[in-house]
Amino acid sequence: MLLCSCGLYSYPYIHEPSLIGGTATSGRPYVTILHDGDNDPSVFRGYEIYYKFYNAVTAETDHSRDDKSIFSVSNPDYSALVAAGYKRCRTEKLYKKDTTTPMFKVPTDDRDDDFELSLRFDTVTTKDNKSEMKLEYLGNEIPFYRAIKDQNPDPDEPKEHGGQSGDDIYKDFNSDDLEYSTYQDSDLPTAEVSLSFYIIGYGMHENHNLYSKPVWLGVVRCWN
Repeated sequence: MLLCSCGLYSYPYIHEPSLIGGTATSGRPYVTILHDGDNDPSVFRGYEIYYKFYNAVTAETDHSRDDKSIFSVSNPDYSALVAAGYKRCRTEKLYKKDTTTPMFKVPTDDRDDDFELSLRFDTVTTKDNKSEMKLEYLGNEIPFYRAIKDQNPDPDEPKEHGGQSGDDIYKDFNSDDLEYSTYQDSDLPTAEVSLSFYIIGYGMHENHNLYSKPVWLGVVRCWN
């Protein structure tokens, strides 16, 4: 009997992380993420996080619609998040180059272990909280930011530092940095917003980028 394959090349599978205790909500402003140690350490690299602000009044309905759109295909990746209006977080305030991929790197020796990652949303749910939002894992605390278009450029600031209208500037996710009333941040749909995150695993095999399915981390109402 002659055995024939279909001729389609297959790539290694990136297992998505799971959540311990469920998603974050306004009443539970934190989430614990469990890394899947079954990922091939020679392929898996780390994690990416995407965010979106929703109108706080309609956030539940709007997110449900987006989630159905994201998972309308069997193996969604980051492109499904982008299509739903989600934006990639940044780990550095870089004006002329993008944050490297993956934004949250996992050391090779730890990739095939089970470990926890944690993310607290308190920075957006507490009045005047000016702390940086951080992803905590393996003893590291990595802050991350949102890249938005500058609606109020400083004409005296060099162009490479966001001195021109339309250039990217970098803000934290804290309540003090959510600016709508005077100069509307380009990622805020309205003054009263809720914040949603997805996390997605990233790997590379033979120069091909690989992604896990996105995992929703929750949505919380922001103080502003």
